[in-house]
Amino acid sequence: MNSIDFIIKSLKDLHDIFVHSNMRYEFLPNLKSHLIEITPIEFYESEDYIDQEMILEENFKNIYFDEDIVFITNDSLNKIENPIFEIYGEKTGIFRSAFSELLSAKFIESSFYSGDEVCFASNEEFALAA
Repeated sequence: MNSIDFIIKSLKDLHDIFVHSNMRYEFLPNLKSHLIEITPIEFYESEDYIDQEMILEENFKNIYFDEDIVFITNDSLNKIENPIFEIYGEKTGIFRSAFSELLSAKFIESSFYSGDEVCFASNEEFALAA
């Protein structure tokens, strides 16, 4: 597992524990640095969260010792400009995924559809966009 995958998985796991948190992540390849923004600030400063952050950071440094991981919040000097991963708490009103892949129905092969018909396609039939 590369460092980016490690962090994304770790943030998903962390968010499962702290569902009201907001997390944004940016990788800076030229600095080999991973920037993670945690909000709101009250959450970022809570003892329960800080304990989990320290565990994540220690696990990361044990595996990826030549890379840096930096945790910030919205009032930090560092800012996330191009996030590659974002996850939001349920209190924000933004949809939160359960992070599981759902199986889709088979593709309906027909030239015409009435307004009541719905067409689903599986992942194999279309290229995924990043």
